[in-house]
Amino acid sequence: MYVYDYIPECPAGKYGADCKMTCGNCLYSDNQQHNTCNKTTGLCPGNSCQDGYQGEMCHDLCDDGKFGRGCALTCGLCKEGSCNPVNGTCTDGCEAGYDGVLCANYCAEGTYGEGCSNKCGHCKGGEPCNRFNGECVEGCADGYTGDVCAKAMVSNTAEASIIGGVVAAVVIFVAVIIIVIIIYRRRRFQEVLKVQVDEEDIQKSPFKEVDTSHIAKETDQLIEAESPIGQSNNYDLKEPIYVNVNSTRQSCPVKVEHLYDYINQNKMHECEGFKKEFGDLPHGLTALCENAKTQANRPKNRYGNIIAYDHSRVVLDQLPNDPSSSYINANYMNGYTQPNAYIASQG
Repeated sequence: MYVYDYIPECPAGKYGADCKMTCGNCLYSDNQQHNTCNKTTGLCPGNSCQDGYQGEMCHDLCDDGKFGRGCALTCGLCKEGSCNPVNGTCTDGCEAGYDGVLCANYCAEGTYGEGCSNKCGHCKGGEPCNRFNGECVEGCADGYTGDVCAKAMVSNTAEASIIGGVVAAVVIFVAVIIIVIIIYRRRRFQEVLKVQVDEEDIQKSPFKEVDTSHIAKETDQLIEAESPIGQSNNYDLKEPIYVNVNSTRQSCPVKVEHLYDYINQNKMHECEGFKKEFGDLPHGLTALCENAKTQANRPKNRYGNIIAYDHSRVVLDQLPNDPSSSYINANYMNGYTQPNAYIASQG
């Protein structure tokens, strides 16, 4: 009597001696719950593999560019060239010009590029653009330019207007800054020259003589001699006071060879000759000085009886809306050979 050893059948998904080998990705029917292969050889029934696998034992994935059952289907235009071997989807997106899950569809009209994510520009005649690079085959529509006809053209007139507006704005800004600086400097200058004068005294005597005791004695005597005794200095005259500014003595210069004797002669009797010459010099007001006497300019004169003549005064650049800003108590003086060589001003 023979006795046979009992060898149990391998569980689903296992094969070989001791059932230690694992079946490949065999195709199984809907009524099968587990992957089943030949329990001895491990071959799949009918050599049928699940989607995405190939080979006798269905262990190998589909080659690049293939997918599906038996690896019989070709991948679409995937960005990296390969698709999912099971379902054919392009995990990294589509190449330019293609769309869809499998990247097998052309871009819809009016779109282009990778994943058809870009919108066509303004092509001539409303024609669609190249689905790969977006170029307009027939050129751009009127008013547009650029590689994909997406840039609106600016006319020369409009461009010139924009540039002109920018330049004008810059010029106006610079001019305003300059005017502000000038006004600020003028006001600072006026503050330095301003003299605090009592308003009531100004109305009573526009050019009131001031105490000049701190000036040299000779200057005091000259100021006192400007008007006849008992007569006040009246600076409101409408006509200039005419004097002979070229007396005979002044018009006869002394020659160099006679200069020594001339000096000695005039030094006699306590410089009587020089004193007479000095007395011939014109003093007091000898010309019109209307600008100096205006209400706005009076505080700019340090002394009421020493003011600037109209014909030779230094005229400053006038500030906007300030007619009196051109006045300063200063006059031009001729040099020996050059007119207006010097400027005399109150310190």
